[in-house]
Amino acid sequence: MGKEFSLKTLKRFLDKLSAALRTLSSGIEVFALMQEQSRQEHIGLFYGDESLVSPECVSYAWKYEDEQVCTKSVEGKDLNCFALISRDNRIIRYRSRACHGWFHC
Repeated sequence: MGKEFSLKTLKRFLDKLSAALRTLSSGIEVFALMQEQSRQEHIGLFYGDESLVSPECVSYAWKYEDEQVCTKSVEGKDLNCFALISRDNRIIRYRSRACHGWFHC
């Protein structure tokens, strides 16, 4: 019924999990320090986000649960958007068209 594994395999898994948790914990500590430095105005802390949209075809539709919906892709028409946003609502925005490079907007 269940999957069988050896004690050695379990130990290996727990060791990897423990290492991952230590890495996550140290990352959280560094982030907390960065937030505190930002609150004291020693650094400017920004959060990044990126998205890709197609201005040629933004589909919107209702469909039945068992109905499959698809759209054709159009090569070279994508618009990439990237932004750096601070907690005090400062924003640095960039956008690009496929194969044309990034520029500030």
